[in-house]
Amino acid sequence: MKSPTGSRDMVKTRKSVEHRQNAKVSSTVNVYRNMVKTCLRHMVRTRTIYEHRTRKSVERLKLEKVSSTVKTQKSRAHQKNT
Repeated sequence: MKSPTGSRDMVKTRKSVEHRQNAKVSSTVNVYRNMVKTCLRHMVRTRTIYEHRTRKSVERLKLEKVSSTVKTQKSRAHQKNT
């Protein structure tokens, strides 16, 4: 005849094993969640840097275009006068 404590111990060990596995799963989930969060944060940061750079270069190109058109207009006017 089994003692009631023995069966209770078995139940306890099985629960602790399940608990340990659950803890393992949740920890891996947390690790992946953190990885995704950091990746997203870095992506957003690089995107803003990239956008800033492209915006700067676009503005520079616009300025260059404007200055070149002004130059050509001046030179055309000069050619007409001569």
